[in-house]
Amino acid sequence: MKAAAKPAAKPAAKPAGKPAGKPAAGAAPAARVAGELRKKDLVARVAERTGAKKPLVRDVVEAVLEELGAALSDGEGLNLPPFGKAKVNRHKDRGAAEVLVVKLRRGSKDGGDGEGLAEAGD
Repeated sequence: MKAAAKPAAKPAAKPAGKPAGKPAAGAAPAARVAGELRKKDLVARVAERTGAKKPLVRDVVEAVLEELGAALSDGEGLNLPPFGKAKVNRHKDRGAAEVLVVKLRRGSKDGGDGEGLAEAGD
């Protein structure tokens, strides 16, 4: 009787580590999680776009994020073109953490619908 043929061995999986090599010069820093912008990446993008020094940009970004967080925690809506309009739909305190469900409405990329423009008197 013949022995059953063994299936071909699969090649060993590569460990999930950092990719080999450095990114191309001038390439934007890669986010740690696909689809997630981290504060460090935001600081780098703003510094590159404005030409300002990273320590100054970091201080400004941190201040802006603190103010946005405080406004949302207080239930204030945000009207920040071109970012969009944001409002808190649900707010729940969970011990030391705070859970906010925020609805964000953005205008069209061509800006044709006028969404995100300040109301008269603002």
